[in-house]
Amino acid sequence: MSAAQAEAAAAAERKQKAS
Repeated sequence: MSAAQAEAAAAAERKQKAS
């Protein structure tokens, strides 16, 4: 898994948590 993939996954998780 690339750093960009990990960053995208973390961003998506944060977005869901914020919702």
